This record gives sequence, C-alpha cells and structure tokens, in this order.
Amino acid sequence: MGWIALEDIRFHAYHGFYEEEQKAGNEFVLDTYINVDFEKEASSDKLEETVNYETVYLICQKVMRQKRKLLEKVLDELIRELTFQFDGILQLRVRLRKIRPLPGERVGSAFVEIEKDFRKKCPKCSSTFSCYNSPNCWCSALEIGSSALQNLRTQYQGCLCPNCLKIHTLG
Repeated sequence: MGWIALEDIRFHAYHGFYEEEQKAGNEFVLDTYINVDFEKEASSDKLEETVNYETVYLICQKVMRQKRKLLEKVLDELIRELTFQFDGILQLRVRLRKIRPLPGERVGSAFVEIEKDFRKKCPKCSSTFSCYNSPNCWCSALEIGSSALQNLRTQYQGCLCPNCLKIHTLG
C-alpha cells in the first residue's frame, strides 16, 4: 500500500457563510492524501490503472468552483467525486485551509480536515478491500439473486470482497 498526495493546491474561491465572502472570495489551500494498493499499478506501469493525480487535481478544481457556505460541504463533495472516479481507495484524507479567515484579525488560516477509511476485511477469505458504502459502489451495483443474497447475509457478517462475491453474481 502507498499514498498518492497532492499538497498545497491553491485556489481563489467563493466559499463562506457570509455574503461578502461569497462575493469577494478568498484564498484556499487544499491537500489530498489517497491510500491505495500499488501492487497492480507497479506491475503494469499503466496510468489508467492507478489514481492519476492530474485527474485528482481536475476534480479538486471542479469542486472548488462550486460556491459553498461551509468548508465541510466542500470536502464532502470532494470525497464523493473522488470515490466516484476511482475504485480501490483504501483511505482518504483531505484538508482545506482558508487563508486569513477573519478579515482584520491576526489569524493566518483556519482549516477543516476529513479522514475516511474505506478498508474492509472480507469475512470469507480475510483479504482487505475497499468499500465506499454508497449507491455507486461495486457492492451495491452487483446483480445477485434474492435467495443467494439472503444466504450470503445469513452466512457472513458484512461485505464480501469482489473475488468472493463474483461467484454469486448473475450473468
């Protein structure tokens, strides 16, 4: 496992609770840390099989362009976009700093940081895998017969890894 990070991404954006913040904007600094299993990426040497940090930047840019009152909402949207774009994120940490958050006061910055841990342990084979517990996650999108699904729920507590679940899918 390893980390892919983009640090010190700077944006002028229009986030803030007060109307004047949303009109004048402010300087923001964003850090993203994405934990993935590099085994597949290292053996293939293919950009499309890893978390491409250029794509991470473009997602950050897109999210930062949307006006929000709360920094927490900005980061929540960023996490949603990153997990939609990339499969296999095991952990994610994002921090958004607002530079000079209180005009006229001697405060350098304020920040909000959110950490998510998507690691799950398969109750059947004990392998570690990522599960986002969201409607667009692979575990919600699989086609499994209702009797097979009920049997799996009875037999195992929690999600199965993709390899163990594969034998139960339809088609």
